[in-house]
Amino acid sequence: MEQGKQEQNCVQGVGCNVHNCRYNDTSCKSCTAKHISVQNTAAMKKGETFCDTFTPKTSC
Repeated sequence: MEQGKQEQNCVQGVGCNVHNCRYNDTSCKSCTAKHISVQNTAAMKKGETFCDTFTPKTSC
């Protein structure tokens, strides 16, 4: 494991293709957040929902 990098476990069955999200593990293309929240209570179509757990990666 690289120094300064924490080991993360991929959430089984929760894929993520957002490269700029801090919870995206590109090695398994999955979400590593402990839980996710999908928002838009008025959604009628898949495209009207969004991942409220999204947090941009920082450059630190």
